[in-house]
Amino acid sequence: SISASEASKISSVCGQEKVSWCMPYFDNTPIQLTDKWDYDVLFVGSNHDANVVSLQWFIQAVYEPLLYSQGVTLRVVGSVGSIVDIHRFGGLVDVTGRVADLSPHYAKCGVVALPIIAGAGVPIKVLDAMGRGVPFVVTDFPSAAMSFNGEIPVARNPNEMAQQILSCLADQDERKGRSEIGLDFAAKHSSRTCYFSQWDKILAQLTGSDGG
Repeated sequence: SISASEASKISSVCGQEKVSWCMPYFDNTPIQLTDKWDYDVLFVGSNHDANVVSLQWFIQAVYEPLLYSQGVTLRVVGSVGSIVDIHRFGGLVDVTGRVADLSPHYAKCGVVALPIIAGAGVPIKVLDAMGRGVPFVVTDFPSAAMSFNGEIPVARNPNEMAQQILSCLADQDERKGRSEIGLDFAAKHSSRTCYFSQWDKILAQLTGSDGG
């Protein structure tokens, strides 16, 4: 199934023994965390509808009223930047189109904003950021799909998202803590080992073997 929440719904009909779910995995190399960055906040997204509405919400509810006046800089990477109008913020906002490699952008940001408010399944951008060890702030929307289960701190409203972003930018220990939380979650739930271990269990059940 596509997410933990979907697996739960299907299980309620088919039975848990007939439904399996495993997180997609990434093999990205973690970034080298430093106390200097080129821009404060990074948003990454394609022009998919869920990315568009999430960035619009972030700009309207978080960035413009709560971060812009404090001089927080923002970089938007991906084709979503050509759809959402953010040019009114002048030099504080940088819009970059599609890129071949996200690594340099992750390495040069203070914190990744994951203001997800729509979409089905597991948001790949969340796993990508966590697996790279980038400090992040995420809304609570992906919790059910990804089965956070209290492992990940979430922002439940615009004020919480803004405050968590500002805390990360002001406190290197907070940034390091977020980085470690993301890496730990990725190692436990979205590593290659986890992914294929889950498939081993599925195939062992289908073939009646012990999976060895």
